[in-house]
Parts: sequence; C-alpha cells; structure tokens
Amino acid sequence: MLSPNLGGNLMCLNTTFSSCIRQGNEDSEFSFENRTQGDRLDSIPASVASISFTLCTFNEMTVDADPFEGGAAILLSDTSSSVTVRTNFFHKCTSTGEYNFGGAICFIGASGRYPTLSISHSSFTECSTQFGWDVFSFGGGSIHVSAASTTIMTTCFFDQSTADSDGALFLATNFAEIANTVFADCSATNRGGAMSLERVNILNLSYLHFRGCSSVRDSRAKDINILGRSRLRSGKV
Repeated sequence: MLSPNLGGNLMCLNTTFSSCIRQGNEDSEFSFENRTQGDRLDSIPASVASISFTLCTFNEMTVDADPFEGGAAILLSDTSSSVTVRTNFFHKCTSTGEYNFGGAICFIGASGRYPTLSISHSSFTECSTQFGWDVFSFGGGSIHVSAASTTIMTTCFFDQSTADSDGALFLATNFAEIANTVFADCSATNRGGAMSLERVNILNLSYLHFRGCSSVRDSRAKDINILGRSRLRSGKV
C-alpha cells in the first residue's frame, strides 16, 4: 500500500477492475490504504513523482463525478505526477454528471507544473462522457487532458467513443505526439468526432486512421478539430 505521506513511484501491474460504480460527491479524502476495488483511481498524493499502469483492465467503470472532473477509471486532477499507461484495456468507462469530461481518463495538470502523460498500446472501447455544455465545451469520450507539458500517444485504438464534444480525445497540452492510432466509429454531438486539440504549441501527427467518425453539428470536424493557436509541425494522417 502507498501512504499519502510518502513520495516515490506508484505502479499498478496486471490488475482488473470490473463493474465498479462510484456516485456522488465525497466529503472525505481517500488514501490508497483504504481503497476498495469499487473506487476509481483518484486522490493520488501530490508527492508521487511518477505513476504507471501496465496490463490493467478497466471494465464497465462508471462515475458520477464532481463538476469539472471525470475519468471513470483514472482521475488525476491538479497533479504534478508524470503518468505512463501501457498495454491497458478500457471498456465501457462512462463519466456522467454535470460538467464532466474524460470517460475513462481525466488528466488535469497542476498550475505551473505541467506534468507529462504517455499512453501506448492501449484500447478504449465504448467509452463515453456527457456533460451538457454548449458547442464550446471540452469533453473527450475516452480521454481528457489539460494543463500538461507533454502528451505522447502511440499505437492506441479507440472504438465507438462518444461525447457531446471531442468524441474520443481532448488535448490541451504544450507538446502532443499522436502516432499509429486508430479511431473507429467515434462520434460527437457538437465538434471533433474523433478528437479536438486546443492551443497545442507543437503537434506531431503520424499514421492516424479514421473510420466512420462523425460530428453532428459540424461536419467539417468529423475527425479532427483544432482550436486556438495549435501548430502542426508534422503530419501524416
């Protein structure tokens, strides 16, 4: 177990979380010493420098989260930890509730610290989020990332991710690299059927495949929606 008073690293290896549901707001804070399988992974101590998830399965996870949060499987909010997600499986992870985003993973960096997130060889199937904002909302049916320094995503598969906006993925990060990744039948009501990118200073896209993605209100952004001053440095889509 990990004490909230200790620093260092956290590793989750070859673990299955299935049919876990968490509802409502919690008044108390949790440490990993009193967690049960029914809790999503959140409230990780700020002293943890790096976190890795390898060969883990998150199946039918549901969260009715606090406003402006999400992540039915993994929530890292106001974090300074660097996170690695490698060869994980997320199936039917759903974030509901008001102003929620990131159906499976919600990663929000601490102000001024800008941590890194790396996701590779992982699949997201039928993940979703619904939060009831207008066309300018920031969602991400599978993943929501904001205030991060670097986001690297390689060899991932998104299938039937849905959201009000940003069907599978929303990124607001300084540097983003997405490579060898498939988006299949992902959809958004508003914009970014597969993904949206917000003010990404350096953006590398390579060997992305989009199949059957849709954006209902903005057909021009049925695959990728790029917002703000995002700059594409290289791309092979």
